[in-house]
Amino acid sequence: MDPPVPEEATTDGNPTAPTSPPGSCDEAAASRAADAVGRKRTRRNHNKELDGIHATLALLVDRDRQLQDTISTLRREACVAQGLLSSFQSIREAHEKEVELSKGVDLRNCLRNILLHRLGKCPSKPRRLNDDGQTSLVVTIDCSRDAFSQLLRLCSLQRIGSSARSALWFIAARVGDARRLLCMLGVPSDMTDMCMSRTFTRPNKTKVRRSIVHRVLDDEGASLFVLKKDTAGNRVTVAVRETEEIDASSQCFSDDLVVKTLSVEGFPELGTDPFCFSWREHDAASMVDGGLMGSTGKAALTVPLYVAEGHGTELSRLL
Repeated sequence: MDPPVPEEATTDGNPTAPTSPPGSCDEAAASRAADAVGRKRTRRNHNKELDGIHATLALLVDRDRQLQDTISTLRREACVAQGLLSSFQSIREAHEKEVELSKGVDLRNCLRNILLHRLGKCPSKPRRLNDDGQTSLVVTIDCSRDAFSQLLRLCSLQRIGSSARSALWFIAARVGDARRLLCMLGVPSDMTDMCMSRTFTRPNKTKVRRSIVHRVLDDEGASLFVLKKDTAGNRVTVAVRETEEIDASSQCFSDDLVVKTLSVEGFPELGTDPFCFSWREHDAASMVDGGLMGSTGKAALTVPLYVAEGHGTELSRLL
């Protein structure tokens, strides 16, 4: 017979109750239940998530389109602003240039007004039947040398002559053709064609045609109308007839004018520059307001004209 197991005593002398074994079965069941819950997750709604992604993407695409439209609008406004800024800058530079070259502007305006007034007058009737139809219109005005220099700068012209003749200064500048001359003078574009060629009616009802063109004669006496010279001065564009025979029935030329470009070599001498500005100093011994007139002189604008009786428009169509 086994001996009795002594009871364990506590610190206060009372015996303690025997400890029960751990509840291993309950804990295992709880662990299995937790694993089952973990494995049994909530099923995800993929269609709903895709719908949300599509909605977000559509919103982003719409925002991107709005941003692109805004960027395009800003770029257009920037281009317009840049254009306006360039225009304002050009206007400002032109204004500053006119202020700086105010004397030249006044001289240009005076020459233009006088030229338009003279071109509006009917050419006088030739004194003799065989008078040459080529003539020149010269507009002159008194001005200072400084004003003439400003005029050349305003028209971007280079001096072709600048010398002191007999202690008096002479300055000249050449213009290429009539249309360029009218543009330099500030003639309105709607008046250019009328200035280039115009038909007048005399009191006796006869008609006369006046054209701004330079005519030269070759060795055989044929007329060559100079339309344009190139910038290098090596070639010249002219209007010429093959023959200058007169048709007896119509009393007109048998051949029409044709445009040709020729080399200046062998070309008839053009003489003095047909389109040019010039300035000649006044007598240095004269006195005005107590000062020498060495800085003042006479400015001249020379324009070649060709006058033909009748209402011929053949030449005017080529100008």
